[in-house]
Amino acid sequence: MLTDDKKNGIITIKSFAGSDLTNYELFLKEYFGQINENNVENLIIDIRDNPGGNTKYVDQLINYFSDEPYQYERKLICKVSQERRYEINRLTENYSKEERKDLIKLYNLNWLYDNPIGDTVVFKDKELLHYPKQVAHKFKGSVYLLINERCRVNSSFVCTSV
Repeated sequence: MLTDDKKNGIITIKSFAGSDLTNYELFLKEYFGQINENNVENLIIDIRDNPGGNTKYVDQLINYFSDEPYQYERKLICKVSQERRYEINRLTENYSKEERKDLIKLYNLNWLYDNPIGDTVVFKDKELLHYPKQVAHKFKGSVYLLINERCRVNSSFVCTSV
């Protein structure tokens, strides 16, 4: 949505959950194409009452207004367990061995297989950085957030990247 003077773009995101990341990506591409075409100066992102969801949705949004690395946490402690390995194996059982290997690498899950069960693996600082991808129609103006006390954790990730 654009304000009447077309200087401000407003995007409301009620949730970062969903089952269709592709449609969400298309929505963002169209929206940011529209605000760039109209030379919008200010972007207002309304995430009030957003209950959170999947960080992939957060990452897609951040791609459109930031070039700076960001992180969700400064330190992450993970325990290697048979249950976690089982869950990853179950989720990837329909993939070929090569595809499974690529997915484990893509999602940085090598630690789960490279360490013995029971070990604790600690990730810190630069290991936890996320880098925005280059996208068409990246917004270069000022970004403002509308938040409230009912925003959940994934909404706070957007806040740290502005």
